[in-house]
Amino acid sequence: MLLNIDGEDLAISKDDVEIISTEITGWVVEAEAGITVAIDAELDEALIEEGLAREFVNRIQNMRKDAGFDVTDKIIINFTGSENFVKAIKNFNQYISTETLAEKLTENSKTGSGFTQEFKIGEFDCSINIEKV
Repeated sequence: MLLNIDGEDLAISKDDVEIISTEITGWVVEAEAGITVAIDAELDEALIEEGLAREFVNRIQNMRKDAGFDVTDKIIINFTGSENFVKAIKNFNQYISTETLAEKLTENSKTGSGFTQEFKIGEFDCSINIEKV
């Protein structure tokens, strides 16, 4: 390969180049067969909240099944948890409601008459109550 530097051609071969990889904090780097991939593995608040919301949906879907609800049953969800957990769930209210067929998603300290379970989602303890509409 020829490089033109200040009007002079300089020939560089593979033997003239040394590739050294070092870890970058917050990144995961893997290399195989001459291909290197780097991924930013740092989790920001939005990604953490999205993960909590997805796990919340998973727990509700399992509760629906355990309670014997039909796949098409509309539900009401009441839940409790810490301030940060509640914030995450409220930020993903629309996603959760759509995925679970919830007509209402409410933070409520008293549970309804439906099916209630206690969970640990991430580092947060919570209580979820679901009932058919």
